[in-house]
Amino acid sequence: TITVDVMVPMCKSEHSQAHEMEVISIRHNQIVDIGAVRLTCPKDLRSSDNQKAVSKSLQETKKRFAEIPLLDPINDMNIQVNGLKVAIQNLQALQTKLESMPIHQSSDIDELCKQYDEKFKISEEIENTIAEFKKLNKVDQLVELKRHKKVLKKLNYCSAAEVVETKGKIACELSSGEELLMTELIFNGIFSELNPAQCVALLSCFMCDEKSNTQIQMTDELSGSLRRMQELARMIARVSKECHVDIDEDSYVDKFKPYLMDVCHAWCNGSSFMEVCRKTDIFEGSIIRSFRRMEEALRQLVQATRSIGNSELEKKFNESIVALKRGIAFAASLYL
Repeated sequence: TITVDVMVPMCKSEHSQAHEMEVISIRHNQIVDIGAVRLTCPKDLRSSDNQKAVSKSLQETKKRFAEIPLLDPINDMNIQVNGLKVAIQNLQALQTKLESMPIHQSSDIDELCKQYDEKFKISEEIENTIAEFKKLNKVDQLVELKRHKKVLKKLNYCSAAEVVETKGKIACELSSGEELLMTELIFNGIFSELNPAQCVALLSCFMCDEKSNTQIQMTDELSGSLRRMQELARMIARVSKECHVDIDEDSYVDKFKPYLMDVCHAWCNGSSFMEVCRKTDIFEGSIIRSFRRMEEALRQLVQATRSIGNSELEKKFNESIVALKRGIAFAASLYL
């Protein structure tokens, strides 16, 4: 902090209009403006005669100037710094804008400024709290990541040294549904026991997002494969729970809805779109959307089985795509 000595008029008493000149020390940041008028002052300002002389000079100066001009850093001080002129113009524009605001003339401006300072402090506290929350959230995500890694190790998707195993490589190829359950269906031979149409029917459980009140008509093969898939889903949920992953077993199993199994099975066996729509009360648009999502999932299953060299399953999934991708459901436009 820089201290500056200034001479100011000081009243002798509370009720007196007379004043004397006194030299006081102030901080540099208390100086608002510096005038361009320069007065010659005596070297010693402690004597009353010299103080009166300075006071008289000040009064004369006030009479000569209606408004004392301010010291200009460029014209008066000859400061040649790049950008200074633009900075001064911007400052003057901001000062003019500030003075034109209604709040500038408000009688309670000090109280308003105080309230704004409090608001600014509260905003800083909120930002600090949010930053702290994000930090804690990252820690929570790291804990969740470790739990999911435990699940992958228990299900043999990766080794204890976190090296990706064959099951893990297959799961990496799948992104259209529940990768773990799809991989378990492959490794437990469930897809191998089904024909292409039945594979599509079972896969529909991953893509169906809506409920139906229509009675589902399934063959023994379809109901058996559905039951085994639900058992595998419960197994995955139990292992996840053992690893402290937040999951509800029943809710996880209920995610896989069988309401389109008979629809997909009939479609892949050659039924018309009108015929399959009569089997369910699910909207036609939802059926078409599920068909297209299944086609994408089947392509990923083809790639996954190819990566492990299972040509039999790869061929079966390709046949499933051929059976599924036909007719109006995969037309580029319904306006033909």
